[in-house]
Amino acid sequence: MGVPATGGHEISKLYGLTVRTRSAVINASILPKMTETAEMVEASIAAAGIKAPLMIMRGDGGVMDAAEMRRRPILTMLSGPAASVAGALMHLRVSDGIFFEVGGTSTNIGVIRHGRPTLKYVELGGHRTNVHSLDVRVLGVAGGSLIRLAGREVVDVGPRSAHIAGLPYSTFAAPDEILEPELVLLRPRPGDPDDYAAVRVSGKLFALTTTCAANVLALPKPGDYSHGNAESARRAFAPLAARLGVSVDAVAERVLATAARKVIPLVETLLGEYGLDRSQAVLVGGGGGATALIPFTAKLLGLPYRIA
Repeated sequence: MGVPATGGHEISKLYGLTVRTRSAVINASILPKMTETAEMVEASIAAAGIKAPLMIMRGDGGVMDAAEMRRRPILTMLSGPAASVAGALMHLRVSDGIFFEVGGTSTNIGVIRHGRPTLKYVELGGHRTNVHSLDVRVLGVAGGSLIRLAGREVVDVGPRSAHIAGLPYSTFAAPDEILEPELVLLRPRPGDPDDYAAVRVSGKLFALTTTCAANVLALPKPGDYSHGNAESARRAFAPLAARLGVSVDAVAERVLATAARKVIPLVETLLGEYGLDRSQAVLVGGGGGATALIPFTAKLLGLPYRIA
């Protein structure tokens, strides 16, 4: 009939009709789009003259060929974070620690135990499947998280980010673009609260983010993806510091401490859940926003850190 189909036995041989059926339904629902994706990737590789075999990342950290992906695309779920953890294990040789993939809007957090990533069955919308993947938790705080104010206090960062709001980072602007900035509060999207901070310069808005705060404190080093212009960041943070009645450095520290406090409870939970020895554990940061979040979080936790 030419209709894509999936048998429950193709996904898992484990007992449990409901879970096995649910997994098969998910697999079948993504078959057409994933088959199309596989064909596009194969055609692009062939057009580029690449002769090496195409291997596709799985959510459990393994790999498979395109033929297997066409049959069981469900195995690629959470493969992005899996690739990040695999890279950390390969290049940093971490034995025990917490891995962070820090983007602009959200952060994926997983555990490395005895030199291997921890696994669990994937859940979608609270429903368990028979598919193994890395145990990855997601938090709405990252390198592009916007600062939120209440009165004269920084009360939160995120979940909205500069990207979602469509605003440029102030730290990535040239210093002569940040002249006489005015602090404003805005709604990033319709329906959002109007407590997100930004600065307006000659009618143009610039975001105040965790990455900007990190650059105020010179945490990102040259060559880091999140390394920006410290002078631009300091100029943009000046009206915020004036509103709070503190120094520019102090308000940047408050912002990063607020971000860290959103991460620390989950880190403590994972350390206990997997029985990691704090004296041996290390925080490993990957992704473009890593240096905006990890150094300060590690400092508050009293743990060492590395940037992948």
